[in-house]
Amino acid sequence: MPDPRTYTDMALPLVKTLPECADYFKTVEPFLPQFYELPYQVAARISDPQALKELYLTTNPLMTALAFATMFVTPLVLAVSEINRNYSQVDRLWSLLPVIYNVHYAVWAHLNGLPTMKLDHVMAVSIIWGARLTFNYWRKGGYQVGSEDYRWNIVKDYIGGPAMFILNVAFIALGQNVRAYKIKCTLVQGILTMVDPPMADYYSYLHPSSRQPCQRQRHHFLRLLVRPVHGRHSRA
Repeated sequence: MPDPRTYTDMALPLVKTLPECADYFKTVEPFLPQFYELPYQVAARISDPQALKELYLTTNPLMTALAFATMFVTPLVLAVSEINRNYSQVDRLWSLLPVIYNVHYAVWAHLNGLPTMKLDHVMAVSIIWGARLTFNYWRKGGYQVGSEDYRWNIVKDYIGGPAMFILNVAFIALGQNVRAYKIKCTLVQGILTMVDPPMADYYSYLHPSSRQPCQRQRHHFLRLLVRPVHGRHSRA
């Protein structure tokens, strides 16, 4: 496996097959150094909007989304829930977070000049679906002051205050936010790295030696898709 440090300055992984798009060791682990360094990089550029934009464009979009989920949303939700003693803060965001992640991936791809048709479709559908879910949650009183899932009070009475705080840190605030992040990251990472045919040219630009293997693999994959269709028609 390559040294992860060699991927630090690359925004996207080099993948040649569809299974590689779902390979954690190729699409996620090499970019974790970007995640660890992101708070320091943001702090160093906080007064320079152009530098922040460049940092956003050159950081793997999965790492940016992960930092948003764990370093911003999680502490915010934890603080609000503990101050108000209301553990349904993530519930209020559950219909909004997937939309935010999809918009983030689409915007990142647009700004980097990548093919975005599939991402735009996913973003549009998620915005419509998220709006519907948010409206239904609001209509049922989910955004009223003091509104809370009754089950959290049952859990708190059963395990006690100190254990409830640990549960809040580990599962309610952190675990649920990571889950919302993971729901979207696998699909969109696959779209970013492999699905659109023009991506072969993009990877050839980043890695000229990969042009022919990438194109041959895509042509082979298309033949595998078409061959069973012809077979069924011929037998009919």
